[in-house]
Amino acid sequence: MNITYIIGNGFDINLGLKTGYDSFYEWYVANSSENDSAVVVKFKKEITTYLKSRNSNWSDLEWALGRFSSKIPSNHFPTLYMDIAAKLKQYLCEEYKTFDPSSYDGEKLRAQLADPISGHFNEARTKILNSFSVDCSLLGDDVINIISFNYTNTLEDILKFSGEERWKKATGGYVTLKSIAHVHHTLQENNIVFGVNDISQITNPAYKHNKTICDLFVKPQANDVLGGYVHTAIPYILQETNLFVFFGVSGGATDCLWWNLIGRRLVSSPKSSRIIWFVHDNTVNPNFRDILYRDVERRVVPDFKTKTGLPHAQSATMDNRIFVTLSDRMFSNLKI
Repeated sequence: MNITYIIGNGFDINLGLKTGYDSFYEWYVANSSENDSAVVVKFKKEITTYLKSRNSNWSDLEWALGRFSSKIPSNHFPTLYMDIAAKLKQYLCEEYKTFDPSSYDGEKLRAQLADPISGHFNEARTKILNSFSVDCSLLGDDVINIISFNYTNTLEDILKFSGEERWKKATGGYVTLKSIAHVHHTLQENNIVFGVNDISQITNPAYKHNKTICDLFVKPQANDVLGGYVHTAIPYILQETNLFVFFGVSGGATDCLWWNLIGRRLVSSPKSSRIIWFVHDNTVNPNFRDILYRDVERRVVPDFKTKTGLPHAQSATMDNRIFVTLSDRMFSNLKI
């Protein structure tokens, strides 16, 4: 079976890193300077207002910045964008330095990667197992690829991953970890990719024909400019996947390109392609997760279907192919 992990910021937060946007905002505003340009000052005032109330949609910086563009002339936006991107990278680099991979057990992580279903409660696990056809067995050998939406290399650090590796599963058979790819690039690279999914998410109409802004701020276009692994190999990996495992991923609107490709795989391979989605929801009483996971499923699945952009007749078939769980066992207890 081909298993692809879709890893988001929740993985790093689970390790104790303060990589959420709110943490960045507080640092960004606190590190203001008299050299800040007028457009940066204006943006920081907007963020300060949000931090006092927490009642706006700035919880997603990329999405909100696309909407905030209506308040900024196009000739000023690159200055703001480059300041935010540079400071975000600086903040994450400083936070990443606090991470000690030697405190984590790579073998525990490998064991969890090799068995994404065992951490589920009984009903969800049974539903998943029964949903697969006999031609796509969960036994035997597996090929794993990890697609990370994070800028950090925490996964590589814990696993000491430097290239393809193979190990034996506790349940029999072997696992081959082929690759760990970062769709937004990493802190070790000159550029991180940060922005919106497409020009429809930019409210300022003057931006939409500005090639400089689109190269910077529209993520698929930025990846095309940067070239390399992201826009060539990752679509192929998604097309060959039998089981997607989402962890720490919100399914944000600014990454709809990837949700569309995953959705296409689900509807084109009805017998052998599924999603397991580990959702962290503090509002659910942990004593009732086995029952209330369906409430979360009823919220998460329709939202994901919408963001795939597929016609309703196609997306309707995803209902029985996406399994949401509130289990907190996945990627827990990794410390030595």
